[in-house]
Amino acid sequence: MAGIDLEGAILAASMKSATNAKVKIAIDGALAVKGWMDEHGAFDNAPRLASLCGQTASESGGYQSSIERLRYSAKRLRQVWPRRYKTLEMAEEYAHQPKKLANHTYANRNGNGPPESGDGWRYRGRGWIMLTGRANYRRLGKALGRDLINEPDLARDPAIAWQIAVEFFISRKRKGRTVMEWADIGDTEMVTLIINGGRHGLKDRIARTGLAAMALARAEALGP
Repeated sequence: MAGIDLEGAILAASMKSATNAKVKIAIDGALAVKGWMDEHGAFDNAPRLASLCGQTASESGGYQSSIERLRYSAKRLRQVWPRRYKTLEMAEEYAHQPKKLANHTYANRNGNGPPESGDGWRYRGRGWIMLTGRANYRRLGKALGRDLINEPDLARDPAIAWQIAVEFFISRKRKGRTVMEWADIGDTEMVTLIINGGRHGLKDRIARTGLAAMALARAEALGP
């Protein structure tokens, strides 16, 4: 893609100042594996790269966190997981208890064992795309040649986190199309459904993707 401005797209999607230290870490991580990302199709077109930046920025709070903290109030739990926490009373049992919350919320899903296995906490969201679940850690780790099962914190490495995000875009499908293919046609809602499992933060994802797209368009207009 001519005139690509990876740094500018990440910065725009972050909605942060250019002096933000954590955004700089995310940018440096991407630049460290820029060749790898290019080889794996991340830069094939502007909508795809804009989506990658917009989604990862939204998942990580503008690249301010590479791990899921899970410090929710009962009210917030009802908003984020209304099907799992159907009453305020139930949510109050897990509010402000990250480990207990993770082990309950993510139990018996995405390859995780029951709550007592500790898988929910061990394989909670990490990286720029917030990789979650034992099965996803195993699958993405195998694809990248990384032992994410025994070393889950590798998913927080700034460069590896970008590789995980790209590989996720390549490999995950819904309705016969990969995340990348949905991104190519600008369907942010479908991309969000695959990544998030719902529509959580859809407006934010649309906004961040749009900002990244504008940064890429400016770079394209300026040329190489």
